[in-house]
Amino acid sequence: MPTTAKNILNVLCTSSTLFCGAVTVSAIEQVKSPDGKVMVEFLMQTGGVPAYQVEYLGKPIVLESRLGLLPDFTHGFEIARISENEHQGEWTQNYGERKVVPDNYRELNVDLQKCRAKREKAENAKNAKEH
Repeated sequence: MPTTAKNILNVLCTSSTLFCGAVTVSAIEQVKSPDGKVMVEFLMQTGGVPAYQVEYLGKPIVLESRLGLLPDFTHGFEIARISENEHQGEWTQNYGERKVVPDNYRELNVDLQKCRAKREKAENAKNAKEH
């Protein structure tokens, strides 16, 4: 996989503190590829909706897009943990123009969890159905 594509796949960013049900978009965080050509921005939209956008050489290549899976993994999130990592290495291929391929990237991993208020409401509804 080309280094630039790997940068996009391995890079996630995070926003600052999120309050469930907030009406404003929280601050945008960003991370750049080691060569500075690719930038990925991560933000939490209103209602705890995680989103991202990607730029290459300062031009948008992926417009602001929501992250999530249906049916109920699209909104109501808060940030649980953030970790950063930078990797510099290389790998060898048997075929192709280059035998040794650089493998350098930066990543910011964001662990999301459902907002506490929404989890408690879901648990209470589940308990009410059981009794």
